[in-house]
Amino acid sequence: MEAKVLADQLQTYIEAHLHEKLTLDSLAERHHYSKFYLNRVFQRTTGVTIGAYIRARRLEEAARELAETEKPIVSIAMDAGYQSQQAFTMAFREVFQLSPRAYRTRNRTLTLRSGLRMEVRAA
Repeated sequence: MEAKVLADQLQTYIEAHLHEKLTLDSLAERHHYSKFYLNRVFQRTTGVTIGAYIRARRLEEAARELAETEKPIVSIAMDAGYQSQQAFTMAFREVFQLSPRAYRTRNRTLTLRSGLRMEVRAA
C-alpha cells in the first residue's frame, strides 16, 4: 500500500476513535502492519509520530472543550487520556503556553462577524 494512503487511513481511524484508548500496538494489529513500520510511514508522511499526533489532537479537542463548555478541567483531562489534572496541565501549558484555566478565561471572548467583541460570562 502506498505510504500516503496508509497514513491517511491511520489518520481517519485515529480521528474516528480519538476518545478511545489508542496504542501503537492496537493500530498495528488493526491495520496488519508492524508498529515500527506504521510509525515510520506516518512520520515520513505527516512529519510527526503517531503518538505525537494523538496527543496533539487530544489537546486540541481539550482546548475546544475548555473554550466552549463549562465542563470541569479534571473531566476534560481524563477524557483526553491523562491520569491526572496535573499531567494534563503540564502538557497543555507546553503546547498552548497557558494553563487550562487561563486558556478557558482568555477564550471566553467571542469575535462576531461584524468585528464587535462580546464577553461571554457564566450565569
